[in-house]
Amino acid sequence: MTNRASLSVVREEKLAVLIYNFDVFPRQRKVWLSNKIDDAKEVSWTKFLVDVNKFWLQRYFEGMSFMVDEKNKVVVCCSEGISVAGGEYIYKVGEDFLRQVYKERICFTWVRPCLLIYVPSLAHIPKSKEEEKRGG
Repeated sequence: MTNRASLSVVREEKLAVLIYNFDVFPRQRKVWLSNKIDDAKEVSWTKFLVDVNKFWLQRYFEGMSFMVDEKNKVVVCCSEGISVAGGEYIYKVGEDFLRQVYKERICFTWVRPCLLIYVPSLAHIPKSKEEEKRGG
């Protein structure tokens, strides 16, 4: 079985995995969500309700980055173009839609597109002792 998988974090408390099966045609992509990660319980997985197989994405590559919005039932993923002219694409996939939200034509490169997830926090980051000594 030839599968590829990519991992993502959902709201700092769950994991999501995108599994792409190369052994079947048409190719199958499935998104699975874990339960809330807690030291006290085992991790279990359930299939995410958005069917990403309904829509053809440009290309899957190992380590494809993606994000899951559980509340709005949307998967956001980025893909690279197939041709040498190539490109980078970002898609939103919902229960009944596929929307290309970004496209950038690029020359052939070994750099792959990547979504970076940043969750702002109001938690105070304490100063180091060196900063306190300097008065910073």
